[in-house]
Amino acid sequence: MKALILVGGYGTRLRPLTLSVPKPLVDFCNKPILLHQVEALVKAGVSHVILAVSYMSEMLEKEMKEQEQRLGIRISLSHEKEPLGTGKRSFSSSIARSIFVLCYTNTN
Repeated sequence: MKALILVGGYGTRLRPLTLSVPKPLVDFCNKPILLHQVEALVKAGVSHVILAVSYMSEMLEKEMKEQEQRLGIRISLSHEKEPLGTGKRSFSSSIARSIFVLCYTNTN
C-alpha cells in the first residue's frame, strides 16, 4: 500500500520554528511530526510513502532517507516547482490506480 503525504507548506503558523526547519521536521515529543505519521503508516501496512515537498525539501529528503532504511520502506519525494496551495496537489495516475492513503502533515 502507498501513502501520499502533503508536506510542502511554509508552516507560517509555527513561526519562528519554521524559519530554520520545515514544519514536518519540527519536533513533537522528541520526534519530528512527520516521523510520527510515517511510523503509524508503516504499522498500518504502508510500504511506500510519497512526500509532496516544496519548502526546504533538501532537509526533508536528508532526514527521510535516513529513516527509510531504518523503517524498511520506500520513501520518495515529489517536488512542487511552486506551492500549489492547501489541498491543490495533483498526483500521478499511477498512484491513484493503487490503494493509497492521503495525509497532511498539519498542526491544526
